[in-house]
Amino acid sequence: MNDPEVTRFFRAAVQRGLAAEVLAMNSQYRDATYLGGYVVECALKALVLTRVPVQERDQFVLDQFHGRRAHDCTLLVDLLRRQGQTIPSVILRTIMQVAAIWSVDLRYTPGRGRADEAEFLLVSGRQVLKWVEERIR
Repeated sequence: MNDPEVTRFFRAAVQRGLAAEVLAMNSQYRDATYLGGYVVECALKALVLTRVPVQERDQFVLDQFHGRRAHDCTLLVDLLRRQGQTIPSVILRTIMQVAAIWSVDLRYTPGRGRADEAEFLLVSGRQVLKWVEERIR
């Protein structure tokens, strides 16, 4: 992976995953869930960028990766499909389940959260990250 922009989003996904793991180990489940969702989002964005011509990426990132819709994993899936990316059913199902749990609005939700949701997001994030890594390397 020699592309700086793809690398940036992929590394962000990895870093958010590590932080989510630490938070979950310390029973901070809400925050682990919140960051766990970003693993999936950033990984999908890295994959999307591999299909955008380099000279168009800056504008693409400005147009597509900002605002509320930029955090919607279902919209990222739609974007990948329009780019011709095949998504295995197990990965698609995982992303849809993540989208049902995760929202950027979690940042405003106090409390410890649920261990089962945090664990699901951590496992899902690792699964999606591995799938994306296999496609961008």
